[in-house]
Amino acid sequence: MSKICFLIHGYLTDYRDFKSLPLEIMKDYDQVILYQLPGHNHKCSLKLFTKGNTFKSIDDEMKKIILNNTVDVIGFSLGGALAWHIALNYPIHKLVLMSPAIRYFNPAFLSSKINYQKGLETKEKQVLKNNDKEAISFVMHNTFPKFTLKNGVIFCTIVNAIYKEEGNVNVPTLIIRGTLDELVPEKVISEISHRCTNPHIEIFKVPGIGHMMLRTQKEKQIVDKIKNFLEEKDNEWNKRKN
Repeated sequence: MSKICFLIHGYLTDYRDFKSLPLEIMKDYDQVILYQLPGHNHKCSLKLFTKGNTFKSIDDEMKKIILNNTVDVIGFSLGGALAWHIALNYPIHKLVLMSPAIRYFNPAFLSSKINYQKGLETKEKQVLKNNDKEAISFVMHNTFPKFTLKNGVIFCTIVNAIYKEEGNVNVPTLIIRGTLDELVPEKVISEISHRCTNPHIEIFKVPGIGHMMLRTQKEKQIVDKIKNFLEEKDNEWNKRKN
């Protein structure tokens, strides 16, 4: 039996969403898998990014690794939604959701640089604009050039399909959100946390940062939180909770 960590990146991005996290956790696993969404490899066309391809690819990967292995799953943004799908359908060990884009994701914010820049000009987002320079630059120069109405609609169909999946998640779960997340509102966190039935459920709110959380000044704080959660044994959680 092997111990595996399976990481899923976000929409129109790649494994670099996770920054230093894979290296930080590597020593605790036999294998760390940086899964690439269909069409998101720089060598592939985004035409491969479809609802059917995405679910088939994710399910095929899980069927390969889940049998006789201990699997922890970490997902960011769209990857967080897909991690939720995995937790609903496969017997994983632990789940980490980073800014999970389930249902309420705001694609209009990504539909144009003008909308995005206007959103950053609001009073509450001034802190975000000052603190998340790397994150904002990444969105402006890497995400927008790839966005089309077609792949935006595909994104929404994937998210909506996952939102409609029935059932609860009964594994230890860590949910992380920046308090100034410009794309995923807080009600997402509240809604999915109510479907987590394992007593080891933790919500970690990181003040003053937005959606691209590991591209901010709080990267180390978030990575340390994830590491501690993954390393923590159930009996340690129970002692801390009591």
